[in-house]
Amino acid sequence: MHAADQHIQRMSMTFTDRATISGTHRTADKYLAADARIARTSIQVYSGREVGKPEMPTVRIYRAPSEVFAAAAMASVAHKPITLDHPADSVDASRWKGTAVGWTGDTIQKDGDFLRVPMMVADADAIASIDSGARQLSAGYTCDLVWGAGTTPEGETYDARQVGIRVNHIA
Repeated sequence: MHAADQHIQRMSMTFTDRATISGTHRTADKYLAADARIARTSIQVYSGREVGKPEMPTVRIYRAPSEVFAAAAMASVAHKPITLDHPADSVDASRWKGTAVGWTGDTIQKDGDFLRVPMMVADADAIASIDSGARQLSAGYTCDLVWGAGTTPEGETYDARQVGIRVNHIA
C-alpha cells in the first residue's frame, strides 16, 4: 500500500472487542477475580455508519499483532475500570464512581492472539450478574484508523487498519 493511498482518521468513538470471561474465582473478601482474555488480533467488521463511512455497508478493519501487542497499547490496559456495560462516555475520574464495578491489574500478557489481563470485580450486583450468566467481556478503546485496502499475512482483505490502540475500560 502506498502512503498516497492512505489517510488517517482519529476516531473519538469507542471501539469494542468481545471475549468470554472464564477461570473466575472468589477471593477471601468475596470479590470475583479472573485472569481473562480481553482483546484479540483479527479483522473486525463494522457497519460503515459506525466508523464514519456511511457510504459503505460494512467495513473490515484489521487489528494487527504489532498494534495489539505494542508496548503502549498493552500498558493502556493496566489499572482500568471494569464496567457492567459500556458507558455513553469514556470513564475518567469524574465518572468512575457510579460507573466502575472493578478494575484491571497491571500484568498484561500476550496469550496467542489475545491480550490477557488480571481483573477484580468488587461490586456485589456485578458479581451476581456474572454468576447469573453475564460472561462476555468487551474492551472499550480508542484508536486511529488508517484507511486503505490491504491484505493480512493470512490472506484476508481489509479496508482500514487500527493503530494507536488505547483501552479506556473493560465492560
